[in-house]
Amino acid sequence: MSAREADFPGTPIEQISAAEVRAQLERILAAPSWQGSRRRNEMLTLILEETLAGRGNALKGVTIAMAIFGRGADGQDKADAIVRVEARRLRRDLDCYYVDAGKDDPLRISIPKGGYLPHFERLGNPPDAVDATPPPSSPAHRRAPATAFGIAALACALLFAGLGLFLLWPRTAPAPVAAQAERGPAVLVRPLLVLGPGEHDRALASGLTHELITYLTRFPDFRLYAPMDGDLSDDDAREAARRLGTAFVLQGNVRAGISDVVVGMRLADAANGRVLWSETFRRAPTARDLAELTSEIAAEVAAALGYRHGPLLAELRQQIARTGDPSLSSYLCVLDYYAYRRDSPARGPGTEPVYRSLRDCLETAVALEPDYADAWAALAYLRLDGYRLGYERGAERESALAEAQRAADRALASDRDNVLALMALSVIRHYAGDYEGSAASGRRALELNPHDPVVLAALGWKLAVRGQHEEGRTLLERAIERSVNPDPYYFQPLAAVHLMQGDHQAMRQTAERATADGSGIGYSLLAIAQGYLGEADATAEALRRMAEAWPLLAEDPAAAYRVHHVHDAMVEALVAGLAHARATAAAAHAPGS
Repeated sequence: MSAREADFPGTPIEQISAAEVRAQLERILAAPSWQGSRRRNEMLTLILEETLAGRGNALKGVTIAMAIFGRGADGQDKADAIVRVEARRLRRDLDCYYVDAGKDDPLRISIPKGGYLPHFERLGNPPDAVDATPPPSSPAHRRAPATAFGIAALACALLFAGLGLFLLWPRTAPAPVAAQAERGPAVLVRPLLVLGPGEHDRALASGLTHELITYLTRFPDFRLYAPMDGDLSDDDAREAARRLGTAFVLQGNVRAGISDVVVGMRLADAANGRVLWSETFRRAPTARDLAELTSEIAAEVAAALGYRHGPLLAELRQQIARTGDPSLSSYLCVLDYYAYRRDSPARGPGTEPVYRSLRDCLETAVALEPDYADAWAALAYLRLDGYRLGYERGAERESALAEAQRAADRALASDRDNVLALMALSVIRHYAGDYEGSAASGRRALELNPHDPVVLAALGWKLAVRGQHEEGRTLLERAIERSVNPDPYYFQPLAAVHLMQGDHQAMRQTAERATADGSGIGYSLLAIAQGYLGEADATAEALRRMAEAWPLLAEDPAAAYRVHHVHDAMVEALVAGLAHARATAAAAHAPGS
């Protein structure tokens, strides 16, 4: 078995007959819902036949381009780019097929990203070989888990009759009918307009529209509608939004120039056309193919819209508050969680009652809708706060970490690619001392949502405080760069990294922003930086506010930092810095000074 096959365990090709593979290919190509073009049909056939002939590992983009697209080896870079784009579309076609017409087929065929070697998974018994059924624990006996392909597949499979639209439902499993209510912002995504005359502009606009929908589905509970074939007129779009009950319309335009690609996007209120958000994205197309460029721009647009403190959820929250719709109570609890995460100081005196009220709200939400992944994930975070911030006491605190783990597990059981749940699991593992597992969950969340500042910062701070200073710093700086109003906690580990690197001036500038929420940690970092810079009066004031916000930092700073599982070397540097800060403040106020 090759290294690549080992990365995607399934049913080895040696255990599948050529007849099975060819029969499955016939089922796929004959299905009425199959969306593959003639070229992609030929590509799939070529890939499978080459694999059956034992040449699958030798498949290259240029080989496929020469055989299917008539491209010569002299234009290898362009040929590879064409094949990569078509391979992405072929993967999407296969995803759509297996969620719809092929959901009960005996053999699943997929083409993992990064190459053209197909992956096989037998979902039933091989023909005429009932006795060869593998044991229940073997990979061949298990159905492939639901992965991100399900999102794209739903986009292909669910049609909205009468309006020519398709709908991407929220990715959580359906709740019981009595308790189920539509959640989250409903957005009509119109195809991007093409401002240039070239084929490149049209391909870019089409690719961006598809990629944008794909990336938006990675944010919590979005319900997305889009025209199946072409765009709607302005009047038809407003009518469609009214009939579908969508609150927002997202539209934009694309212009591909010689030196740059410009994408303009805006989000409007569907009821009155009021523009809620607009932004222009520019990219230089140098040395990148069309697929990479569209993916990068679409991810940034989706991150700007779907950011949990961004314009879409902020506007939706206001609309819910105006209407007071009780059917949205569970979703409103999740929105309240985002506000709590953003607005509550780390250990402010008024935070505990907010914590308890929100915990009760989310526990009610998951009782009513037990498959609501985002509510379980938010509850996991809150349970962890009860443990690490001391909101729970005695026996309740002892069980809080286990309860947080259970809530995260329930979220991921409903949606294994739920980003909020993966982030929660990452933090829970960090506080449980499983630092490798914490980083793995954080990296998976980042892989799914690479441009979300919350995801970037969540992984960045854990890496930074565990000694991976440069990677943590890079992620935190990216999170700050992508945030309109960065959360103060983004700056706390960044200031500590500056301390480890001996840059006290940068540490002070960063720590000043880390105190915006009034946290004791932020003031401790500011006091350390000011102490090393000799700013005695300012140091004394920062030490006073630190002790007021979190007395443990004044009484036993090493214990306080270790609450958050800070690496030993960083704890030592922080404790030494506080000692120096106290000495600086004391010397300035000593008699005769």
